[in-house]
Amino acid sequence: MARVIAYVDGFNLYFGLKNAGFKRLYWLDVAALAGNLLKPGQTLAATRYFTARIRDNGRNTADRKRQGDYLEALGLSGTSIQLGHYLEKQRSCRKCHAAWTDYEEKMTDVNIAIQLLNGELKVSDTGDGTFHTIYPYPQPPNYDLNIFTTSSLPSLCGNPSYNLMFPPLFYYMWASAEYVPAVAASYSLR
Repeated sequence: MARVIAYVDGFNLYFGLKNAGFKRLYWLDVAALAGNLLKPGQTLAATRYFTARIRDNGRNTADRKRQGDYLEALGLSGTSIQLGHYLEKQRSCRKCHAAWTDYEEKMTDVNIAIQLLNGELKVSDTGDGTFHTIYPYPQPPNYDLNIFTTSSLPSLCGNPSYNLMFPPLFYYMWASAEYVPAVAASYSLR
């Protein structure tokens, strides 16, 4: 059986449901949903829910209580909760120049990425030593994080703008059959 881990960005889930008018789904059992989306031969190994607790602004006690109850219910159903935080940010109106303090939710995406990169990608149960990730990404450890190597992760993903974001160190001039440095003034081959 292939093991599946479901990752849920709670902040985006909540606001997606809110914007779509699906208030009745605010108490969605994300583990049950993930389990219902499995294909034959798959088993749900874990459900991870990422969010940040609502900040206390003195007027949202009921909202904070509902969120706390929901997170507790998710935890009781076996879903692990990973909390981020809010970052204070100063905003201003371009027209009238009024200023105010706003707060942005932070760390959800980072926490998801950390979980993925910090041990969640494990050797498959097939016993052949392979990893299973989402297409089209290459299977670790068959890539390099050095962006200038031919086996770098961005180059192997087929990003069409890769050469614009990370220009090559050298260009090959077909007419003269030589390499011309693009970054350095000179080079030597070993």
